[in-house]
Amino acid sequence: MPRIRSLVQLKHFADEHEHAERVILTLAKTIDARDPYTSGHSGRVAEYADRIGQRIGLDPTLRLDMRRGALFHDLGKIVIPDQILHKRGLLTPEERRVVQQHPVVGHELLTPMKTMRKALPIVHSHHEKLDGSGYPEGLSGSAIPITVRIVTIADVFDALTHDRAYRDALKLETAYEILYEGVRKSWWDPLVLEELRGSVSELGLIGDEPGTRE
Repeated sequence: MPRIRSLVQLKHFADEHEHAERVILTLAKTIDARDPYTSGHSGRVAEYADRIGQRIGLDPTLRLDMRRGALFHDLGKIVIPDQILHKRGLLTPEERRVVQQHPVVGHELLTPMKTMRKALPIVHSHHEKLDGSGYPEGLSGSAIPITVRIVTIADVFDALTHDRAYRDALKLETAYEILYEGVRKSWWDPLVLEELRGSVSELGLIGDEPGTRE
């Protein structure tokens, strides 16, 4: 009976964590849905990232943590007012500072969840750049884990190839030109970009059509 009681308690504990993760995932999807231009964005980023991770032989456990981080990477956008999130023109410096807080907010929201602990660097650092010019901390080089580098490339690619309030979706080759320019500026990992391109080809996104896949 003591063992049964312990197992029942463990089951309740697991159920509570599973419920909490479902709630957070629903919230993450809600953040995407706030803006019709980003509907499905986090799911696509997670899919691209997972495929890249598979291609480079990333450990399955790391891939799972990376996928979770990708799904929740924009959770912190809950703090961004609609007038900024949906703005069609250029952001003011103050508006940009508000937007740049979303990785920190997402990290703070997810920190209490033990199941998200290993995914937190992705949420917090997906806007960092290898040359140190990113945010929120200006990390550079080897301080940026490979999982973060992968999600960053996937995030930028999906943003470029889908409509946004401030511009239409770009053609694939135009998106690649922008990404390769970022590699030349030492913003992004060239190996990850090449594996992204291979993943996109596998998915059938070949040629000059915008990157819609849904």
